[in-house]
Amino acid sequence: MGKAIGKNNGKWKGKEVSYSGIHSYIREKKGRPNHCEHCDSTDETKEYHWANKDHKYSRNKKDYIRLCERCHIKFDTERRRLKKESGIKICLICGKKMITNPLQHRKKVCTTCSYELKKVRIKEKYWTKKDEGSQRAKYWRGRLQSLNNQLKNK
Repeated sequence: MGKAIGKNNGKWKGKEVSYSGIHSYIREKKGRPNHCEHCDSTDETKEYHWANKDHKYSRNKKDYIRLCERCHIKFDTERRRLKKESGIKICLICGKKMITNPLQHRKKVCTTCSYELKKVRIKEKYWTKKDEGSQRAKYWRGRLQSLNNQLKNK
């Protein structure tokens, strides 16, 4: 008797195939891996796996690489660590993408905009202290207000 297909298969989960079902599919289509693409090992005593590159577990056969068990664990662990520890945020002033780590979880602006904001704050404070009504004091106050408005609006 043949394998059950679709909803009749035990690895079927709604519209999608389960994690083990995808791996079975890839193993069936590509065969069993016999070497590691990271460490170039071909040791017959090692166990080799098909590892998904982007961790989206699609049926695309090109998204899988051959890894030994040790490299597969390292690959998955590094991926989880990067996903957990870093995040891509967008600068609230210029809109550029920036990568942050857990210590920067409150970071809202990129380094370039941060330096610009600091420079504007210092200049505004200096010129307000030196000459409240001067054109320069008004200019830097306006610059600071526009930067602060950009931060508040986003």
